[in-house]
Amino acid sequence: MTSIMQNNSPFLATQHTSALPSYEACQVAALALNKDSPPQAINDVLTLVQRAELDPLSRRGVVWTIASQTGSTLGSLKEALGEIAALAKKHAPDVGHSIAQAVLERYFAGGDHLIRGAEGYRATIWMRVVRQSG
Repeated sequence: MTSIMQNNSPFLATQHTSALPSYEACQVAALALNKDSPPQAINDVLTLVQRAELDPLSRRGVVWTIASQTGSTLGSLKEALGEIAALAKKHAPDVGHSIAQAVLERYFAGGDHLIRGAEGYRATIWMRVVRQSG
């Protein structure tokens, strides 16, 4: 993660990595805020905190730092953090679909090596259903 200062407010430019942001990175971003920070800068830091998956005490510490730096109330910051978490969950990728896609890519040439057939449930087992024309 890199932080770019523009007009005395932090705009976080994050690189897509699998590593979660650290507590220290969240605190540094929070300390870069001030009373003149625009709402988007505060939201960027809250988004970083949400992505970090901090333990409850660490999360509270960073939110308290944001509140003291910006003059925002703890209640409004906690509410915003909850909304950010809800949005992240809503837009989270489907893990099952991602796994299925990875299996198709790795073992079945993206699905090119699969044959689609009609299947049906007969009694207690799945079996191929052959439909005859006519």
